[in-house]
Amino acid sequence: MIIGFNLIKILVEKDSTDEPKKIERVSTKTDISNISEQKIEIKEKTALKFSFSFNVDYEKNIAKIKMEGSLLYLADPKQAKEILESWKKKEITKEIRMEIINAVLSRCNIKALGLEEYMGLPAHFPLPKFQIQEEKKNEKSKTGYAG
Repeated sequence: MIIGFNLIKILVEKDSTDEPKKIERVSTKTDISNISEQKIEIKEKTALKFSFSFNVDYEKNIAKIKMEGSLLYLADPKQAKEILESWKKKEITKEIRMEIINAVLSRCNIKALGLEEYMGLPAHFPLPKFQIQEEKKNEKSKTGYAG
């Protein structure tokens, strides 16, 4: 169970030239860089600190966004020991990795969207758009969400 989230570094850089550039490709990468035991007092539970990085790169060095941080994960002592043992080999179960990465993505994607708007960059992923659905015989036109 995730009980805390903390960003420690946010970096946004944009090419300073005034010539317009067409952005054709934006890539994102999220990594878990470290796992360590965190000393907190919670009865019969162990807290693990997952350090992470989140990067958005606009091709051809047009711009980049980098975030680093950590989140706290609460586990029973046996599970925590297994996670720490497997991390010694830089391995982590798919279930735990998915939970951690999804938590990072949900927080960092939102933060990145705000930074992109502030810096005049397009969103790093397609945003949902409303479209008019085509009319069928004997029906009025409808407006609906196409996502």
